[in-house]
Amino acid sequence: MSPSSDNPLDQYFSPFELASSIADLLAEGLGDARYSELDVVDFCAGAGSLLDAVSARIPAARIFATDLDGSCVRLLRKVRPSWKVGQIDLFNERSRRSSLLYREQFYSAFVLNPPFSGRGVHVESSSFAEGLRFVCSRPLACLLLSLRALRIGGYGVAVLPLSCLRSDRDAHVVRWLSSHMNLTVHSYNGRGCFPDAAAQTVVVSVRRNCLAQPVSSGADGFVLPRVPERFSGLSGESLTLFRGKVPVRFRTRVASGGEGGVAACYVHTTDLKHPLSTWTSISVSRDVCLVRDCVLFPRVGKISKGSFRMYSGSVPLILSDCLFALSPNSEGIALTDLFLTLQDNCDSFVTNSQATGAPYLTISQICAIVDSLGFSVSIHQCRDRCLYRD
Repeated sequence: MSPSSDNPLDQYFSPFELASSIADLLAEGLGDARYSELDVVDFCAGAGSLLDAVSARIPAARIFATDLDGSCVRLLRKVRPSWKVGQIDLFNERSRRSSLLYREQFYSAFVLNPPFSGRGVHVESSSFAEGLRFVCSRPLACLLLSLRALRIGGYGVAVLPLSCLRSDRDAHVVRWLSSHMNLTVHSYNGRGCFPDAAAQTVVVSVRRNCLAQPVSSGADGFVLPRVPERFSGLSGESLTLFRGKVPVRFRTRVASGGEGGVAACYVHTTDLKHPLSTWTSISVSRDVCLVRDCVLFPRVGKISKGSFRMYSGSVPLILSDCLFALSPNSEGIALTDLFLTLQDNCDSFVTNSQATGAPYLTISQICAIVDSLGFSVSIHQCRDRCLYRD
């Protein structure tokens, strides 16, 4: 079946192998539940491939399917007469309320392959509970709306564009889902998984928990760090996050051969495990971003406890585009304590870098880790004549 030209959203129906793996994950997540009592829904059912896989894996489950595309709805009603099928515009509150198939805290489980994007407006405002509203991308809004329809303890599996996990726009939703709804990343699908679509995707799961009892995700999801005892009285102290911007091949372009230059060191990922004396000395103009007292760690590549490097030298640093640095904004945070704390929570950095499907960290992920430690973090913004702590 081909996508309908009348639908303003991009439709990419789930391939058989992907649908089967999602059904397997769903069955595993439901554990010892009585299959005859399961109500499974897909609010973006399309041609029904995910629910077909669920029916094959859990034959006793009751199946519910909705879609915005009328041609998909008509097809499913014809070829799957045992399913309960309806047409819903999931982003339209009136459409949800008028349908008997969208019911909050009703379903046991959901599967979901939401529209990857949309023509025109790409952001939706989605309410999860009273006083709790998110503005996020359409795929994550679909996930939130599906999660609302789960009863407490219910389980859902979805395929999402990888951009949802990498985007700063969606970072707050990802953090909330991680800490409250057990968001877990299970697998990464490269380009070509969906015919005619270049999008990279991930398969994730969530579990509907009571909001009065927030939880942390499992080892395969976004891990929220533990707060060390030595920082127990310092909540609210602030850090500045620097993202390096000078590629190795361009480091000579920031050099200043004239008078008035600033003596600095250029540092790259490979330098973190070598003595300071081996770091590249360079003279730069005064409008280059420089960093002083900080903890350095990789943005790109595998990360371990040995990847963190504390720096408090008198010569300022220029960061390569493969590095991050965190710098205390006050004397309330000892640099040594910050360094040891980041090392203690190395697992959080490792898990988040793997969750993106590639070994690198994003600004939003670093902010989430630091925020969970109880600190406020600001992102350094480059401006004209940018010389940090001259």
